Amino acid sequence: MDADSAGNPVHNNIHLIKLEENTDLDEVNSWLDWYKVGGLRSPAPADFLGGVSTYDAIPGESATYFSLEIDEPGEYAWIVQVPEGEQLWNTFNVQ
Repeated sequence: MDADSAGNPVHNNIHLIKLEENTDLDEVNSWLDWYKVGGLRSPAPADFLGGVSTYDAIPGESATYFSLEIDEPGEYAWIVQVPEGEQLWNTFNVQ
């Protein structure tokens, strides 16, 4: 597992979100940091559809899976919580 400069775990999760016109992916990444005051508190800055955390997985010995069906057209993003100022997301469209 990777850690940021403060020792907080990063790169240990992935989430799928549905993007709206005003979704700010930097804000979503910051909100995912549960070490921050207000992190992972309602309301979320995006519509989260699913995801996994490998926080307690043993590197090289564990696999985590999830599945879902996207049946609504729109713009979506995979996002991984990383230290502020970094970006680890990928957007895509479903038609």
